[in-house]
Amino acid sequence: MPLIFDRRNDVSKLYGCNTRNVRYRWTLFAEKLEQLLNKFERPKALDFGAGSLRDSYELAKRGFEVTAFDLNDRVLRSYYESYDWQAAGERPKLMAGSLEDLKEQIEAGSLQLILAFDVIEHLEDPASYVQALKAVLSDEGLLFTIVPNKRSFFERYFKRSLAEQRKKGIALEPGVPHIQFKSPEEWDRFFRTNGFEIVDR
Repeated sequence: MPLIFDRRNDVSKLYGCNTRNVRYRWTLFAEKLEQLLNKFERPKALDFGAGSLRDSYELAKRGFEVTAFDLNDRVLRSYYESYDWQAAGERPKLMAGSLEDLKEQIEAGSLQLILAFDVIEHLEDPASYVQALKAVLSDEGLLFTIVPNKRSFFERYFKRSLAEQRKKGIALEPGVPHIQFKSPEEWDRFFRTNGFEIVDR
């Protein structure tokens, strides 16, 4: 089975991104990570849509207790075997399945951090997932997310391609194409409507 979304050799999205031959670096998430590590002895984190586990690995190295969640168990386990978890300090707990599995296996209010990097735009019903994430986050917890701007060239291209695929009756692989297209203002409304306060962006 081919490994999709392979970011094992990329920088963690906690610190930046190498995409389409452009290097992006940011400090927004790193500053908030430090705040959590200073506040909690061993904060609990969920890497939602963990994919290649690149960010799970980074969180484990930083001292977080990590649960890595993704749709595809086989892909998740294949990536898992390619990391030196002993060097990271601790192995994450792997979890694959549905929204119901997530709700059943993670205690309400138990997490200090949730990552949802480049995943929400892939969901058929993003509101249900975001509400479930809110439920498992503690009152002092943070959601780190990266979502695309529908105004960008690539998003306009993806939207057109998706329309063509649907028109031709081509089956979509779950979790792969972008199927949610929003502007920054629409994403802000979406997160607020689903229970989040935006503290930085």
